[in-house]
Amino acid sequence: MRYDGVARCSRTFWRDGAALVMVSNLGPGIVRGDAMEITGTVGADAHLIVTEQAATRVLGGAAPSRIDTRWSVASGATLELRPEPIIAQLGGDAMISTTVDGAPDSTVLVRDLASVAGNTRLRLRTLVRIAGRDAFYDSIEVGADAPPAIGTVALLGRSADVRSLDAIAASSALRIGVGVLSAGIFVRVLGPAVWPVREALDAVCAAVAPHREKLTGGSQSEVDLE
Repeated sequence: MRYDGVARCSRTFWRDGAALVMVSNLGPGIVRGDAMEITGTVGADAHLIVTEQAATRVLGGAAPSRIDTRWSVASGATLELRPEPIIAQLGGDAMISTTVDGAPDSTVLVRDLASVAGNTRLRLRTLVRIAGRDAFYDSIEVGADAPPAIGTVALLGRSADVRSLDAIAASSALRIGVGVLSAGIFVRVLGPAVWPVREALDAVCAAVAPHREKLTGGSQSEVDLE
């Protein structure tokens, strides 16, 4: 693990046989034209879950801010990106971009959640390529006319049973849309507040999460996070 500036990464924890790391921002948030970049590599047959210690605030300032995240996922590997909410405060303006390049037999799960107040602008862009071909592209702009909270879950590289989401959609007062991809699934959740949407996203992830194989101590799999 290598880091620079105000970003930090935790030591490795273990969850259901997968490696788990938490990324934290030691400052007040993304502010005044800040630029944050995270790059990482998941080695062959490894399974990594990346989350955050707390929500990320996007604050106002003299210029727009940006967060760029780029991952490479090797053969047989699984990457789960499960960040905490992005909270855009008054005057916040940011572009948040995530790009994942996966091998033909890799698996990628991406979860996003954003909330904005008045007079803010938040752009979210996610691109997942499997075997060099675009498997998933999502680009949304969250502003004053958008729902207060928008969440997304995308699973790429393997199929998922849409029926497993029926109970979640039926029991929720939120707006939930489901799309079936050629090798994956895409779910959008809209709601009036962050935490109800977060709970729905967690339920979706639990329903479609990739099978976690136990990693042995002698495995040659490796994870490199910068």
